[in-house]
Amino acid sequence: MKIVLKDFYAMGHITNDLEPFPHVGGGVTYSSVVAARLGLRAHIITKCAVDSPYIKELEALGITVHVLPARDKKFENKTTAFRNRYDKKGNRTQICPEIAEDITLDDLAHFPEIPKSSIILMAPVIGEISLDLLANFSLRHKLTMTPQGYFREVEKNHVVTTQPADLAYFKHIDTTILSLEDLAFSPDGSYLDEIKKVCPVVVCTQAEEGSQIFVEGKQIADIPAFMLEENEIIDFTGSGDSYAASFLYNKSQGYSLKEAGYFASLYAALKISGVGGKGHGLVTLPTKEQVDGYIKNHSARVSSFFNSKS
Repeated sequence: MKIVLKDFYAMGHITNDLEPFPHVGGGVTYSSVVAARLGLRAHIITKCAVDSPYIKELEALGITVHVLPARDKKFENKTTAFRNRYDKKGNRTQICPEIAEDITLDDLAHFPEIPKSSIILMAPVIGEISLDLLANFSLRHKLTMTPQGYFREVEKNHVVTTQPADLAYFKHIDTTILSLEDLAFSPDGSYLDEIKKVCPVVVCTQAEEGSQIFVEGKQIADIPAFMLEENEIIDFTGSGDSYAASFLYNKSQGYSLKEAGYFASLYAALKISGVGGKGHGLVTLPTKEQVDGYIKNHSARVSSFFNSKS
């Protein structure tokens, strides 16, 4: 199949993930690299330190990075940073010692021109994309959102806590892609039900339980996970963003939501198993050629997975 060349724009903060050593992270980073490796023209619209080495690193990966100028000079040298700390039981405490400036409607004059046919992913990490900007963009574009950042709140001691976000954010979004882990504050599923009332398409991933797709509040697909053996599991980092970007890629090529869900499930699993390359992080994200090669070399396994469509 010939790839339909489209522009992919991811908006939100790139991050400085401090452990186990400083490296670039954030939803915009993983999703845009996935888009580029699948053959789309990938862009990031972000705010970070003007001299951040991550800008050149991302550009070397084929990403066009649009760094918006800081409205307040005190943010010129700030890049959103995260540090994860684990206790003896494996429970995580997330620390956010530095936050870049918010992206608001006041920044719109510095945005690149975005073609109408573009795929646009709003991927906040700490609630940095303002509601007024979402409302403005939704007048001209269909928007997809990975809303994890809207659920995060930074306390005075820099510890990150989670809480429900204002449902007004979801009213301007065409497709929301999130995980059950994002919604840990609502174990009874009531908050997810509220999102489904205001957002036309909702995709909820559930790790090894697969994912579910809802349209206008009704479930239209139950997508299984592409199961991996324990010795195949290399790196989970960015798997949720990989699912989201590969879902949008497949959908942009003319496939149905259900077909896009199956492709995203496969792609996320191949990322976790390091098909893209040895190591951790961005290097594990596979290209379109590597995905096609895996499908060819594991035809029985992949066919069995795709033939499980209900």
